[in-house]
Amino acid sequence: MILVVNGVDGLESVVNNGWGYPGICSLSSPNRAGDNKTWGYLLDGISLM
Repeated sequence: MILVVNGVDGLESVVNNGWGYPGICSLSSPNRAGDNKTWGYLLDGISLM
């Protein structure tokens, strides 16, 4: 599984880009330097196997 995170200036919330490729998730996230809350939201529920 690959997670692609695109930081986007001016974006208000996380958006699923829905590329449609098996095993690849692509998200756009607000580009907020030093904001750990955004990373917490993105990574909630993800674990390494």
